[in-house]
Amino acid sequence: MTPARQPLVLLIESRDNLYEIFSDFLAEAGFAVDGASTVAEALEKSHRLQPDVIVADVEAADLRGRTTIDGVRRMRETRHIPIVALRGASDTVPRELGDVILCKPCSAEQLLGAIQSQLLAPRQAPRPDSRE
Repeated sequence: MTPARQPLVLLIESRDNLYEIFSDFLAEAGFAVDGASTVAEALEKSHRLQPDVIVADVEAADLRGRTTIDGVRRMRETRHIPIVALRGASDTVPRELGDVILCKPCSAEQLLGAIQSQLLAPRQAPRPDSRE
């Protein structure tokens, strides 16, 4: 019997301490976690790994989270991937930036709930023959 595949979360966070906290919690909750700390790395990994969910900090100054999410949304191969956007309390974030938007600080349980809701939501995978 083949064990079930763990859902993959791509965690885009430039601060090592927050990455470690969320990564450890998600791994304990049964997720496979990969990380990215730059725009280029996030776009490359989202394309290559096809994660089940992307969790992205949209306030990280050096990460340019909004640029990353815009890039994911523009690529046909990745636009179907659900995004949980983490924002600061004083940030205003356009609704289209994430499928779920959480205000930091959020609890690990809130993050887990947002991820699980996106895994259960119906998605339309990209069609290989579609043209832009």
